Amino acid sequence: MKKTYGVVIRKTGHTYTAYAPDFPDCVAAGRTAESTKKNLAMALRRQIKALMAEGKQVPEPAVTLRYVEVPEPPARKSA
Repeated sequence: MKKTYGVVIRKTGHTYTAYAPDFPDCVAAGRTAESTKKNLAMALRRQIKALMAEGKQVPEPAVTLRYVEVPEPPARKSA
């Protein structure tokens, strides 16, 4: 059974990093956003497999992504 987890992918210089908030210790990196997403998916599968092997509970997806629009502050007046 497939589950869909929220992930955060962030550009860091010339590479990308990613993590899944539902799995705080699970991170990945890659040269592109897409390769990073694939790497994180593999890391999550390994993490879930390890949790199951240890008889631990696999977290249910609990993260929801929402964007918040923040207006740009007015320019400072020069003295």
